Amino acid sequence: MNDFEKLIKSEIIAKTSDIKLIVNSGNNVEVIKCHSNILCIKSTYFYNLIESKFSESQSGEINTHCSKEAIIAILQYIYIGKIDKSFFIESNYETILEMYSKLCEYQMEKVKNVVEVFILAFLNEENLKLLLQSTILNRDDPFTMKAIKFIANYFK
Repeated sequence: MNDFEKLIKSEIIAKTSDIKLIVNSGNNVEVIKCHSNILCIKSTYFYNLIESKFSESQSGEINTHCSKEAIIAILQYIYIGKIDKSFFIESNYETILEMYSKLCEYQMEKVKNVVEVFILAFLNEENLKLLLQSTILNRDDPFTMKAIKFIANYFK
């Protein structure tokens, strides 16, 4: 458990939080307590969700279907402006892809651009299968075009 994970599990966070992220990952469900004002500053998605009349804003609970590891990395960026470099390793490629999909959903463009570098840097035959199985290349955006060109050149 890194320092950030210890922080979000701390008593101070529990006492001052006003939002619960319900992280659904397969058969596991975990609750991570957060602060709506901090989420709203870094993410248009969270701002719109929290400021709306949707049930999430009323209940104070936001459901997300994602691995805990991907959500922790996103929250680390939201809270402290960086992600622990130990997250970005090739063996973590599937979680990096999952994180990227959530960053797209959460409309977090700045950090999304950083993650794109690692998606391409760790691309090999095995990871290409994971990338193709993800929904990342289904988007109509500049990264999709860049990734397709990269793949075409890499596997010539």
